[in-house]
Amino acid sequence: MHFGSRNNKFNYSVRGKQLEVVSMERDLLLEKVQSRFTRLFDDLRSKEYKDRLEVLKMWSLEKRRHRSDLIELFKMARGLSAIPMTDFFKFSTTPFGSTTRGHSWKLIKAHSNTDTRLYFFSSRVLNRWNSLPQEAVSSSTVNIFKGHLERTRSVKMGFFMDHWSA
Repeated sequence: MHFGSRNNKFNYSVRGKQLEVVSMERDLLLEKVQSRFTRLFDDLRSKEYKDRLEVLKMWSLEKRRHRSDLIELFKMARGLSAIPMTDFFKFSTTPFGSTTRGHSWKLIKAHSNTDTRLYFFSSRVLNRWNSLPQEAVSSSTVNIFKGHLERTRSVKMGFFMDHWSA
């Protein structure tokens, strides 16, 4: 999981647990390996990388990261993670169904004065989480939640991309 800025390596400790942050260089290396793998198929060599991923039904590293962020947040919300949700997030106090759209697990987005903070896990996952449907965040298991993410991906094109907004 990527908990730090995009261009630096950091190590964080939350209640005694070390969280390693993946650097941008490592991300680019992994994406390059995946790109090279997709070129192993003769009939796909002439296609663009995004097209090869689509044909092979693979996810880009960016999409996998955002998906895993949402899964980790779901685990935190359900108490299935060693990291307490309250270390990173605060629930909205607005009663569900009154003035907010969406679901009953809305989180408050903290204001940030620096761009670096925008790339932290606790900031980058909020818009996607808050835009999920009620049935997704109310899932009883992680696998059911993953199924809802797949359906959301098919309905909202670009949901897992960095340029996406709620």
